[in-house]
Amino acid sequence: MSLSEIRNPSAETNPINTFFVYEINSGSSNVGSEIISGLNPSLTVFNTAGNANRANVYLQGGPSIQPVKIQADNGGNAIIETFQAGSNISLLPVNNLLIDAANVIVGGTTPVLTVSGPTATLFLTAASPQRPVLVLTSGSFSPVVLFQNSSTGDAELQNQNANSNIDLLTTGTGTVLVNGNQSLYATDGAVTQLTSITTPVTYNGISCRISTATFSIAALGSASFTFNNSFINTTSVVIVNSNGSSGFGVPVLATNSVVSGSCVIRIDNVSATNTVVSPMNISVLVC
Repeated sequence: MSLSEIRNPSAETNPINTFFVYEINSGSSNVGSEIISGLNPSLTVFNTAGNANRANVYLQGGPSIQPVKIQADNGGNAIIETFQAGSNISLLPVNNLLIDAANVIVGGTTPVLTVSGPTATLFLTAASPQRPVLVLTSGSFSPVVLFQNSSTGDAELQNQNANSNIDLLTTGTGTVLVNGNQSLYATDGAVTQLTSITTPVTYNGISCRISTATFSIAALGSASFTFNNSFINTTSVVIVNSNGSSGFGVPVLATNSVVSGSCVIRIDNVSATNTVVSPMNISVLVC
């Protein structure tokens, strides 16, 4: 093996101009590789100039193939870059690929992180009490975050954009399956109706409890109010129920006039003789 210095780098096809280019060769076109051996073998490429200069190693698979560059910049960053259009950078460990870093960032116009193989697995591990986080961002929107709660162990998926949804989508006639102890919604909110039973109520969430204003509904009478909620759309089913009321009337709750952003909650007293006396608590679920 020999090490020769090429002092005319402008004649080379390397994409980055360098002051000196060194070529390691065996002196024979029949030898396919060179081996650096020893107790702690190493190949060091050192940039003595500093400033904006780099230390680069180029690997070229053939005379008609653009090279792969391994670079250490003056900020301490390690960069692997391929110049061949349509080519990939593949890391092919026999067992596991371990990345010990505070953050792993996949960038680009349409970034894709693919883990493939017969039993492909992507592990994100953080030392307690920290939590591993997978962050997805698009444009100027706030991120969508998937993480494990470090206190409870729960898996949590958060959309941090106001009034945005989390959609679970399948193709064709596929079904979204949920196993285990299932819950349709998180801890619900609470809101109090002001003034009267006809006063509109606003709450933006998929579930809530409404404490109504004081009212009474005579036998076979009814009352209604508008419920404003940004989660309601034209195809929503809004389910309402109550814990009853004082008095001997029989309140029956229903919804109608469902449009984007609101619906009407109606309370009917189906008793022919008794009055419904409020206030009452009404539970609402937007499906």
